[in-house]
Parts: sequence; structure tokens; C-alpha cells
Amino acid sequence: MKINLQQFCSTEDIHTLFMAPFNIGEYTFATNRHVIARVPKIDEYDKHDVGITAESILEIIKQAEKATGLIPLVDWEKPDLKECGDCDGTGRVNVCTECKGVGELSSVYAEPCEKCETSGVIPGTEKDCPYCKGKGKKFPFFKPSLIGNGIYACAEYIVQIESLPNPRIGVSGTPEDVIPFSFDGGIGLLIPMRKD
Repeated sequence: MKINLQQFCSTEDIHTLFMAPFNIGEYTFATNRHVIARVPKIDEYDKHDVGITAESILEIIKQAEKATGLIPLVDWEKPDLKECGDCDGTGRVNVCTECKGVGELSSVYAEPCEKCETSGVIPGTEKDCPYCKGKGKKFPFFKPSLIGNGIYACAEYIVQIESLPNPRIGVSGTPEDVIPFSFDGGIGLLIPMRKD
């Protein structure tokens, strides 16, 4: 079974360094800075070339390597899905890549985007909505969900972990501790959330 590492990567342009999985030594990593997953090296990905050092990433993942007492991810508080406002529930977007759908290249200088003729969209360039992953529905933005023992995490990330083969998660720490998880073929860490 091939693991979908791309789901753990950033979809935000401000984190372009994390928009694809990358290799460090004998492992492949994927992260959006809230969740990180590691699997044995997959040669199709590039060598580490992100802003933080390889040593920092290897140090961070040690917490998942040392984790014990992980339990199957089965019962957790799932919020209701809402229609995706970014694609109006269609699951598809055709936002202009030049102006990011604004219609202007610079709001300060009111420089019109010539690529989309200030419309913000380019007909015929539809792709899956990056915010709902083409489903048309998504969890409310960064909705905290109870995963056990008073520990909360972002519902979107829990769904991603849940999609992995045989996911197990650590809920024996405090609500402030990073949350270790494992799955057949890999390990990872998730940043917790406050309830409120």
C-alpha cells in the first residue's frame, strides 16, 4: 500500500519549502509544520532542502521513535463537515496562479493582473481545491477535536492520520505534549490544540 505523504505537506504559499515530501538520510519526511510523518526513503523525492536543518528534523522525530503505549485511533470527537467556502462546495477551483485569485498583482499599487484580466480565475484550468482536497466539504478551520485523555488536536490532521494503514496514537501525555503516532510503515508527530 502506497502512503499518501502529500496530505501532510503545506498547501500555503508562505510555506513553499514544505509543499512536497523530502529525503533526509534513509527516510522520507512530509510536514506542514503542524504535523510531521516519516517513512523509509522513497527515491522519487528530493534530498532535504528546507529552511530548518536536517539535524533539527531528526531531533524532533526522536519523540515519535521513543513513543510507547500508542493505541488504535478509533474513537474521537468528529465535528460535522461544512461546505468548503473556497470552492463553494464544488471541490474544484480555477484560481489564477499569478494573482492568487485577487485580480491584482499588488493591492498597494493596484497593479491589474493581465494573466486573468483582473477576474481572479482562468477558465479551463480547474484542479482539485487544495483546502478540501477536492471533496467539497471540510472541517471548520482548525477545529479542535477530543482524541482522548483531555487531549485535543486539529480534526483535519486526525482524518489524515486515520487514513494511514493501522494508525495508532499516543494519548498518555499531557494536553500540551506533542502527540506521537505510528502506522504500518512509519511514524509521526502532531501538535496538540487547546480546547477553546
